[in-house]
Amino acid sequence: MIARVANGSPRVGITGVGAYAPERVLTNADVAQMVETSDAWIVERTGIRERHVAEPDEATSDVAVPAAREALERAGVAAEGVDLVLVATASPATIEQDLHYLQMNGREVYRFATRAMVSSAEQLLAECGLTVADAAVYVPRQANLRIIDHAARHLGLAPEKVWINVDRCGNTSSASVPICLHEALADGTLRAGQTVLMSAVEAGLSWGSALLVWGDAR
Repeated sequence: MIARVANGSPRVGITGVGAYAPERVLTNADVAQMVETSDAWIVERTGIRERHVAEPDEATSDVAVPAAREALERAGVAAEGVDLVLVATASPATIEQDLHYLQMNGREVYRFATRAMVSSAEQLLAECGLTVADAAVYVPRQANLRIIDHAARHLGLAPEKVWINVDRCGNTSSASVPICLHEALADGTLRAGQTVLMSAVEAGLSWGSALLVWGDAR
């Protein structure tokens, strides 16, 4: 939502957050039956213990629509009042060509992500005239627990300020920051007036950080 502050400048606000995950849970033990790995190996390198996976007949829209409906309800906005919908997905119109699977050089992505998440957050805080101490909650992209720990440690963030769900939800890619916001809000961790710092590194590679004061922009 875009509102106007006293000086007439535009202000953007998050007025509703929704989330949805498929019902099926795949544990590391389940994965170990499919490929040569183990629970200990996965946890040590990623921090993931389980993840939600879509059924063969579930599409991106099947998980996006319930989340969008919840966000609209929380915002008090009818679907007819929406002017633009942005959808992030790793499974576009290429499924029939079997081209929707991501490929990754894990070692290089890790090296890049650990640098990018820290540098983008530091640059953003400096531009806003703030320090990391001003952030009450840090919501990072949930790709890998080691990347999150590295970013938090180098930024100087206390562990209790960092929201983590990668152990329970796995790598939720571009949905991870909204899902974390949804959880932190439901948990009571995220409260009005708090400064929230968010950082993400995505496929491409693309990266960035955002800073907001949680509250009602209306």
